[in-house]
Amino acid sequence: MEQARSEPDVTMHWIGEEREPLVVIDNLAPDPDTLREIARQLDFAPVGTYYPGVRAAVTDAYFGAVWPRLSSVIREFFGYRRSVEVLRSYYSLMTAPPESLLPAQRIPHTDALDDNQIAVLHYLCPDHTDGTAFFRHRSTGFETVNEARYARYNAALEADFREHGVPEAKYIDTSNAIFDQVHACSAKYNRALVYRGKMLHCASVSSPEQLLVDPMAGRLTVASFIAAQ
Repeated sequence: MEQARSEPDVTMHWIGEEREPLVVIDNLAPDPDTLREIARQLDFAPVGTYYPGVRAAVTDAYFGAVWPRLSSVIREFFGYRRSVEVLRSYYSLMTAPPESLLPAQRIPHTDALDDNQIAVLHYLCPDHTDGTAFFRHRSTGFETVNEARYARYNAALEADFREHGVPEAKYIDTSNAIFDQVHACSAKYNRALVYRGKMLHCASVSSPEQLLVDPMAGRLTVASFIAAQ
């Protein structure tokens, strides 16, 4: 794909009332087609409790392709200078039908409680436009949840469930009684979102029938979690 091989296009957004940075990198990988082909050959399996799908650890080829561009963006836009280190990274396929979701999978989540952990979501699905949305928790006003906020947030969330009921079994992709959507970014082939892992967010899923196990047809992404100082 000629566009995917062009130079990266980097855009900065400031999200919500907390003004957290969200960096959008279009054309992150020089050759995304090769990364998809690598994913096709991997064995995907469930990883952890809460990801609604299957994953496979990335190969060395992935960061060999994207790390120079990605690390420079993290240093430039987030201000980290001492170190930028990958903690874990997975090819990921969302596959769970809405009716199977656990209560925790029906609401926005954070990837980390660490103020300095960076999340990177890289879309490698040419036929999908469902991206990622970011949220504010209505009763606390929190758009991020770190260690200092965790206990208060959990207590408020339990109170919300008592008042409004457990959210119905579906992917959240808009505002509801408990959460307000503050920003949404559509998926685009070879686009990456870079943000602090403490931000409340969730995948937008408008067509659950497209959540396929096949890496060449499903919602293939790479999710990376990076420690920065």
